[in-house]
Amino acid sequence: MVAGAVGEAWAQVPDPAPTAPPGADRITTVLGWAKWVALAAGALGGIVGAGMAWAGQSRGMAGQEEQGKKMVIAALAGALVIGVVIVLVNGVFTGGGGN
Repeated sequence: MVAGAVGEAWAQVPDPAPTAPPGADRITTVLGWAKWVALAAGALGGIVGAGMAWAGQSRGMAGQEEQGKKMVIAALAGALVIGVVIVLVNGVFTGGGGN
């Protein structure tokens, strides 16, 4: 009996469509800038890391070569994380789905 009453009450709860608050366009602009900076930093890290690995290998400096390789791997991992987060956030805010 109680479960039926709760079910009926739950069915009457409105489910409005999500709407952006005032000023949301500014937030999305800042998020776009942050995404751009993060991806640019990852690209720069990969380029610098590759240069360090090359210079370390050509000069016989194993420590510098290893550090460069680690920078390249970290840049790739960072780009992967950024890409996954972008997809997840877009999925959450657009209702998750395809057309």
